[in-house]
Amino acid sequence: MLCDMSIFNSRKLDIKGKNNIVVAVIDDKLFKLGQKEIRKLGKIKIHGNNNRVYIYLPLNQSNINITILSDDNVVSLGQSCMFNDTNILMERGNSNYLYIGDNTYISEIHIYISAGAKCYIGKDCLISKGVQVWASDFHALMDNDTKQVINIPKDVLTIGDHCWIGANTIFTKRAKIPNNTVVANSAVVSKDFKENNAVIAGNPAKIVKHNIDWDKKIETY
Repeated sequence: MLCDMSIFNSRKLDIKGKNNIVVAVIDDKLFKLGQKEIRKLGKIKIHGNNNRVYIYLPLNQSNINITILSDDNVVSLGQSCMFNDTNILMERGNSNYLYIGDNTYISEIHIYISAGAKCYIGKDCLISKGVQVWASDFHALMDNDTKQVINIPKDVLTIGDHCWIGANTIFTKRAKIPNNTVVANSAVVSKDFKENNAVIAGNPAKIVKHNIDWDKKIETY
């Protein structure tokens, strides 16, 4: 059963426009959000049309703020994730897309998506404080002669499965990291990395260690 409009009276849900849906997903079936799930959310603001927010259950206690100010956008949040101080902004363009996989833990992240950009964050990731993800530039860069926009995002900004992202890391719109990547604190990731099981660091980021693995459990020390 799809989400009914009555839940939009919640102080955590500010929904204006047509055909906007915020739903819980269990076994690929859509259900309306219950009060229990709404209490676990931060705030969702949608001022646009034909937007979709999918929340896969179970949902852990979270502090997540989703702001959508355009049309035809999709946000998909995986099950058993933890969202602390998570801010997602979609505006200045339609058909933006964000996917976050199952069992991903986010300490603090700011995700900015515009101009029809797409961002994929895989499952079982660990994301530390102060991380910024810029799937697009948010402002137009134009050729001075033709006045054509030359910075429209073309690739999917991708963080693979089981990635550990250090504090204050920045991802730009061309960034791609594969599975089992560790990103050192304050790195600036601005290109497509191909090698799995690597540590990348620096500005601009580059590979500094090969053939690594990591674990969320401190007991492995």
